[in-house]
Amino acid sequence: KRAGERSAAVAKLATNLIGYPLMTVSRVARDLDVSYPTANKAVAALVEAGFLREFTGRHYARAFVCDRVLELLSQG
Repeated sequence: KRAGERSAAVAKLATNLIGYPLMTVSRVARDLDVSYPTANKAVAALVEAGFLREFTGRHYARAFVCDRVLELLSQG
């Protein structure tokens, strides 16, 4: 179940990037109605795939951005 839940969370998170290109793991957990560990793994999968980038440099209360979406939004 966990692998399936994580895959579903990754898919939902990827879809949500258009509307919410800035995020924290806590917000992802809340928005997707999944546990913090599941949200964290979904975020990590998208970081590894190059879709998200952590921009705080912290080990806790990290925040992530989807640069591709922000670039498109800034083009107007």
